[in-house]
Amino acid sequence: MISATSNWQTAAAVYQASASAQQPILLLTIGKASLSDSGGYPRILASADVSGLLSNSYPWVLIDPVELAQSVNDLEGSSNLSDVSVPCLDGDLLPANAHAITGDIAGGYSFPGKTAILWLGFAGLALADFCQIATMIVDHTDYEEDGNVLTFSLRDNALFLNGFCFITAQNGALTGSNNPCIVRARPFDAGAGLVVTALEDAGFPSSLISLTSLAYLDQNIYFDLNMQFEVSYPPVAKNWVENEIMKALGCVWYWNALGQFSAYSLLPAVPPTPALTLGQDDIDVQTFPSPIESQMYTSAFTYRMDCDSQGQNAGTIFADVYPPAEALYGFAQARAIQSRGVRSALGGMRLAHLMANMIFRRYGLKPLTLKPRGFAPCLRLEVGDKLLITHPQIPNGKFPAALRDAGSNLGVTGTLWEVIGTRKQLAGATVDIDLLHVSWQLATNSWEIAPDATPAYTSASSLQKSTYFFVCGSNNKYSNGDPAHTLW
Repeated sequence: MISATSNWQTAAAVYQASASAQQPILLLTIGKASLSDSGGYPRILASADVSGLLSNSYPWVLIDPVELAQSVNDLEGSSNLSDVSVPCLDGDLLPANAHAITGDIAGGYSFPGKTAILWLGFAGLALADFCQIATMIVDHTDYEEDGNVLTFSLRDNALFLNGFCFITAQNGALTGSNNPCIVRARPFDAGAGLVVTALEDAGFPSSLISLTSLAYLDQNIYFDLNMQFEVSYPPVAKNWVENEIMKALGCVWYWNALGQFSAYSLLPAVPPTPALTLGQDDIDVQTFPSPIESQMYTSAFTYRMDCDSQGQNAGTIFADVYPPAEALYGFAQARAIQSRGVRSALGGMRLAHLMANMIFRRYGLKPLTLKPRGFAPCLRLEVGDKLLITHPQIPNGKFPAALRDAGSNLGVTGTLWEVIGTRKQLAGATVDIDLLHVSWQLATNSWEIAPDATPAYTSASSLQKSTYFFVCGSNNKYSNGDPAHTLW
């Protein structure tokens, strides 16, 4: 979720509740690291007069058409951040400001390739409370002479991902079929993991990698997993990370609001903490939320590992069937993953079991999707965030009984959803949200194997009890009657 101060969150809630609120205020900085950075393009372009906060601001941004759209293809490990167009008046009626931006270009300032940051705030907020809502790159500018409008076209940082990785093998010579590069490491180690190594090999700036998100995956979900690759030709970093790491391990990469390469796992480590809780008043009545079944389902799953350098001739094959889906749909939609780097001797079988469980729970039976429109507080949402929704008018017949309002075919309480797409209309501070129902994660946890010398469950510390597996009885309970930590 995008970071915002408590003042911003309060202002967003007030904006949602007020029918006469002014439009949000959008600021555009170019070549600056912050609003107080004295470098970069000297003009801070704004959608309202904020001269009381910023003496170098110019109220020329046309906020109405500005939209931020992001989506994920969760089972393929990929994401998409759409290009953003920010139109600005090219100056104002003051003679000194006539054709000001194009004048800066004529004077030698070049915008393409510069970092562009969009900051969003509300009337009455201090400068420090403006939220960094998107960080992108200026691709080009367009000029409309009739309207005296110059549009900044912004794109994501994906261009930096198109370099090659693992170019040289261990002997220092170029990687090739006769001189393969042998790579073995944990995938998400923030120091020398496979993702970091591949991106940095390709020349991707380390400052644009969210090491925090990678470290969380490494320490909480993929802590015992090593991967080993025999790379016979240098791959494009984006394609390699996407296909060999993200897709193979049940993860998704995306651009966060700071413009960093970030990742999250579809496998929850603990019962998720919702980013927001939405009730009836938090959803636009014009987008009455009626759940729709996805067309996707998975009745069988196969994981092929211990492959050769070409990704063929799998030495180990894990296969599982989801009986409820098989009974309803047959084997029309089976899912298979073939990995060059997952090894059965390096934690691969555990991973395959977890992947099968996750896919069957997520897409075994056509899952419910929801497309509500949220208000200003939802502007902080990013893909992968979880929402808790309670709404008295959602048809509930397809939800588990525990989530339905008793005695009615309408109304759900405490349903959990994952954000798989957002379209943020900045002028009206609304967000069209694509959601996938994941209430099965509410009772999910991932436990570590207790190391040697860990005391028995009844003698263990609170931290040890909340972290490790312990031996339990056939009734899935510990000796004192507590429910045992079972795998999923």
